Amino acid sequence: MEEKNEFVLSLYTYIENVYTYDAPVEDFARIAGEEISPQAAEDIMTIAEQLIHRGMEEGKLEANLASAKKMIKEGVDPQFIAKFTELSLAQIKKLQQHEK
Repeated sequence: MEEKNEFVLSLYTYIENVYTYDAPVEDFARIAGEEISPQAAEDIMTIAEQLIHRGMEEGKLEANLASAKKMIKEGVDPQFIAKFTELSLAQIKKLQQHEK
């Protein structure tokens, strides 16, 4: 039983890392097999929550980078850009070099 739970958890992790799996975690657990333990289900939910958080963080970074690029084009002070976007001055300077 424990091996099956580890397999299901590994499978779900692999699918999330390699493919876009849009179905809810509960659906995946049901599809994977009814014998999944509460601990394995909890582990899968934890992984899903981490992936959601990572996706939100990546989206925030992309939005901040896009905002910074627009402000660089408008000639906004790098200190202000860094404060507004929560990017480092090093990141701002790197973007400035690419925008030239």
